[in-house]
Amino acid sequence: MESYILIGLTFTIIFVFSFLIYKISILNTLKVKLQQQELIWAPVKKELQAFDEAEVDYSVLQGKYKRELATLEQNHKKITTFNIGVGTVDSIAYISLMENQSADEIEESLNKLKLEIKQLVKDNRACDYPTDNWVNNRKSEGKKLINKEVKLRLRCFNNVCKSALALVSWSNISRLLEQLDIRYNDINASGNILEIYLQPRYLDMKKQELKLSFELKEAKAIIKQTKLEETRFERAVKKEAIICKEAFEQAQFDRKLKESLISEEVMKLKKLHGQDLEALKLKLTKHQNQLANLKKQEQRALSMAQQTRAGFVYIISNHQSFDKSMCKIGMTRRLDPQDRVKELGDASVPFLFDTHAFIYSEDAPTLEKLLHKKFMSQRVNIVNYRKEFFFVEPSVVLNEIEKLDIATTVDILGKT
Repeated sequence: MESYILIGLTFTIIFVFSFLIYKISILNTLKVKLQQQELIWAPVKKELQAFDEAEVDYSVLQGKYKRELATLEQNHKKITTFNIGVGTVDSIAYISLMENQSADEIEESLNKLKLEIKQLVKDNRACDYPTDNWVNNRKSEGKKLINKEVKLRLRCFNNVCKSALALVSWSNISRLLEQLDIRYNDINASGNILEIYLQPRYLDMKKQELKLSFELKEAKAIIKQTKLEETRFERAVKKEAIICKEAFEQAQFDRKLKESLISEEVMKLKKLHGQDLEALKLKLTKHQNQLANLKKQEQRALSMAQQTRAGFVYIISNHQSFDKSMCKIGMTRRLDPQDRVKELGDASVPFLFDTHAFIYSEDAPTLEKLLHKKFMSQRVNIVNYRKEFFFVEPSVVLNEIEKLDIATTVDILGKT
């Protein structure tokens, strides 16, 4: 019995040993294959490692790019702010402080503000600075240093403000105001050691001074432009008075000629009969209608010759040459206003103007000014007021004319 057990154990050991040897051989085979696969995938691992490193580098570069881009945008904005050369225009629209105020009212506000600024500086409230400062163990020396630095900072900022006042115009005021903010911050940043800082109230008052100075300049320019327009109008009145007189004399001559012709035709009526009589009656009716128009023309010519402010306000457009939403609002004292329209459509524009309305008024300059003022914000050229083009539909202008009080003296002669 024991021998059988021993034999069984022996076979079991042999079997287990053989199985282990088999498994070891398989394991060795797998190890060889694994080594082979590792050799095959070694370049891939190397590339994956390089990719991970590149991804880290890319992330670092991306962060650096964003920081540099932000710096570039800040510098570009600063360059744009300080570039106020010819041809450049503010990207931000300026909001007026004293809208609809006269030049005298603006000047009064400006003078009052200058006195307040002067008093602010005199009271030592333009700058914030330490009052207990010692130099070489002497408080007086410390006070002297502080006073010197305060004056230096005020002088630096005031020079910036003076430069802005000399350059300010409608095209750069918003950028000049931004310049004041930048210079204010730069000057305050340089005062950290001694803790001397310009006060926000002083900045606000200097910016307001720049705005009021600009608006006063613009108000005076408008007054000057108005005077030039009045002078131009007076010259035009004298010139066109001769034309109106000649037009009246011609209209009077044409009316008398037509009356003479009608008198002759009335005399002939008594001698004719039949078809000749009917034909002459038709001809006489036509001439009588023409006479009525000639009398109106003569009366208008007389009125324009006697009244220096009588004339026509015309609404014209040129969609083929300019923008479709643009029209010209002008005035003429020509007896036939169409002559003025033809004159405007000369070789300087590729196409003729379309006439939307001729509006006769005994006070044409006032009507023209009212319309120009109404559509002031829609002017095409806001520098030269003699350029009377507006971004507005002609129908809108005609609707506005009907709302004006002066419209009771207006006769719309033609529309297209």
